[in-house]
Order: sequence, then structure tokens, then C-alpha cells
Amino acid sequence: MVVLAVPVLVGAQDIVDWDKVDVGLSRRDLIEVVNAVIRIVLSFLGIIAVVIILIGGFNWMTSGGSQEKIDGARKAISAGAIGLVIIFTAYAIAYFVIEQLASVTAE
Repeated sequence: MVVLAVPVLVGAQDIVDWDKVDVGLSRRDLIEVVNAVIRIVLSFLGIIAVVIILIGGFNWMTSGGSQEKIDGARKAISAGAIGLVIIFTAYAIAYFVIEQLASVTAE
């Protein structure tokens, strides 16, 4: 990105032919871009929820019988599971809304 901005900074706009610069978004539909962003964000959140569940399981396994550590691990596992349910529900709602918008705005 810096390489493309340097000619503009020094006043040499004729060096870069801006008509040939393509970032790849011009060929995609807006609905496809929004769908891709939603999938990326929800995938990232799903990974975080799974990591929370794994950390809770690890804490439970290494608790050594301490009831306080077991309770903390149970809370982490249940929070991760609830998070996964919320993420799946959000994906289902987003998918439904995007499909309905795509069908309504289709030409």
C-alpha cells in the first residue's frame, strides 16, 4: 500500500496508471461482500468460543479436585457453549436476512 502511495506523495501521479489498479472488490456484489465479512467475523468468534471451552476443559482436568477451580472451569465451558449457540443463531439470522434481501433486490 505504501508503494502505491509514494508517487502521490512526491507528485508523480503519472507513474502509476490508476485505471489498471484493481483491488478485487469492484467485481463482487455488495451482498457477497457483506456475506463474506459476516462469515469471517462469526468464524473468528466461533474459534474464540471453542478456545474458551478448551481452556475450561484444561482447567477442569488440572484442578486437582479443588471445587473452586472446577466451578470456574464449568462456568468457562458453559459460557463457551452459550457463545457457540449465540454464534450459530446469529449466522442463521444473518443468512436468512441476506438471502431475503438478495431475492427482493434481484433483477
